Amino acid sequence: MIKQALVVGAGYLLPRIAPSIVPSDFGLSGDILGSLHPALTFALRNWVPALMILVLGAWYVGVMAAPSVRITTQRVILTKGFFVRTCDEIELFRVRDVVASQTLLQRLAGVGNVTIEASRDLKAETFELSSFDRPFEIRELVRDAWAKVGQPQRTLNVD
Repeated sequence: MIKQALVVGAGYLLPRIAPSIVPSDFGLSGDILGSLHPALTFALRNWVPALMILVLGAWYVGVMAAPSVRITTQRVILTKGFFVRTCDEIELFRVRDVVASQTLLQRLAGVGNVTIEASRDLKAETFELSSFDRPFEIRELVRDAWAKVGQPQRTLNVD
């Protein structure tokens, strides 16, 4: 679908950007637009290409800003943000509980939340993975990695 949108967008934009490169019968030009209503012709020539560029740009920013989670043998790493990238991690041996949840709207969209509860020194810490695809699979992956590392360890600091 994205390829089709790019091809259609190129069909509209290329004759306007570089008319010497593109033949005059490429895309919607000449006789086809001349036979349409003037308001529709104006919209096709000016507003549709701009709207397509905005939609594709918003999609690209959304994909690049989407958070990602990486589960290694030692930690869970969450990376999020577009302009400011943030990387947060939790050591697997500190994990106490992993909870996956979905609201009705999230189930319809196929996304959900995963909450990882961990301990850091003597206080609890939560690690929220919001609006991720397949939250229950992510929960199982974290639990499997957690089981391989071993159950939570107690640490004792001696001064």
